[in-house]
Amino acid sequence: MRVHFRETLNNRWLIFGLRLALGGIFIAASVGKIPHQAEFINTVTSYGILPDNLAQLYGSVLPWVELFIGCCLVLGIFLTFASALSILLVLSFIIASAYGLLHPIEDSCGCFGQLIPMSHSASVALDVIMLLMAVLLLRGNRAESLSVGALLSKLNPRWGRRGRFVFEKGIKFAAIAIVVLAIGIPLVGGAQNSIDSMLDDALEQGKPGFLFFYSEGCGDCDKEKPIINGLERDYEGRVVFIYISYKEELQAVEEFNVNKTPTMLLVVGKDSNGEFVFQRFDDFTSEEKLRDSLDQVLGSGAH
Repeated sequence: MRVHFRETLNNRWLIFGLRLALGGIFIAASVGKIPHQAEFINTVTSYGILPDNLAQLYGSVLPWVELFIGCCLVLGIFLTFASALSILLVLSFIIASAYGLLHPIEDSCGCFGQLIPMSHSASVALDVIMLLMAVLLLRGNRAESLSVGALLSKLNPRWGRRGRFVFEKGIKFAAIAIVVLAIGIPLVGGAQNSIDSMLDDALEQGKPGFLFFYSEGCGDCDKEKPIINGLERDYEGRVVFIYISYKEELQAVEEFNVNKTPTMLLVVGKDSNGEFVFQRFDDFTSEEKLRDSLDQVLGSGAH
């Protein structure tokens, strides 16, 4: 039984299929996130699992790590490293999805950005399958057969053993970098202003947008955030809440003329010039005042 299982793991066609399937999932996930990174960072922040600075970092880096892993698996380059890294990544996905099931967060997990809306329950199921695939890849025969990696390994300049090793690793890394940039750069270049896009989508659906500008180390921001989290839960489906780091989202800070934190903006529409119309709340603002303003906007239909 054990011998048969080991032979199955060493089947190059099985490994080839797992590589393509898991790599394709990672690439699709990254392609759905990179053009809309502000929305994804906002989704990560709204979970409340990580401190805001770590949530910003995770949301910024994750789509590119997914793209790197996906390209490594599909091309058959650095398979051991990519398989091990994918296990760590998928474990973090499982934690986030399980948390989303147990807490009132957005219906969509944000796993594939705007490409494929997916519920938290569906995300958990997919994550478990991805984890199994990654473990099989890590334990199976990862020889670079049926891959671009195998072709690159055949390049054998006469530079001595150490020189060949450096050349092989270097050319493989260069191949991955070229593919990642070829896929990722057009996505970044074609992206719209994500926050404006989110607000436009909300207003088109008849929902006001609520922008919360915060910064790390701001005492009033720390007091305000639980209030905003509570409002987001209570007004789920009726108001779109967007968390914006004062030091990271400089374009939004300039666009909305924000010069201190916390600052909250309740966006209710656009004027004749296409500019956003909003109510501004500077400094710490009580829950009662924010709730009254939201109820008035929702009740009046001004949005």
